[in-house]
Amino acid sequence: MMRVLGRLLRPAARRGAEPGASLDLLPAAPPPGDLAWASADPVITDAFARATAAIERAGRQVLPDPVRDVVAARMDAWDGTPPPMGRDWLEEAAAPLPDASRPAARLALLTALASYRVGPADVAAFRRTGQDDAALLGLTAWAALAAARKTGAKAVYTNAPTEKKD
Repeated sequence: MMRVLGRLLRPAARRGAEPGASLDLLPAAPPPGDLAWASADPVITDAFARATAAIERAGRQVLPDPVRDVVAARMDAWDGTPPPMGRDWLEEAAAPLPDASRPAARLALLTALASYRVGPADVAAFRRTGQDDAALLGLTAWAALAAARKTGAKAVYTNAPTEKKD
């Protein structure tokens, strides 16, 4: 079985991947400013710009503005450390939102700030609001990318080389 699989995959492995060959799978988009770290390679910049735009669209389709605003505010205040144990911080963050939006807010916050704490009950609560797999994927992709962008931007600015003065 493995030999047959190896023979089937060998030609593709020899060809290698051409950088940028799959860019057209997503529409062109301008690169966001927080992805300036990718500017050294135009293919990477273009790929991240397209993916970011697609994920932002998915987030807007699933999450109402107030939910995204709550997550963005928590992300802005986030210092990179894990949130407190328990769920009081989640309930506090979601409290200003309508009841129907709270499961999405909690799941987005958990995904962004403590993804290892997302459990079946969080997903089930989100699904009980009438959301499907596509919505679940859109929410989690948006929240995870928001966290990655925040972390990446912080790393770029805090680890930027400084001029040495003699």
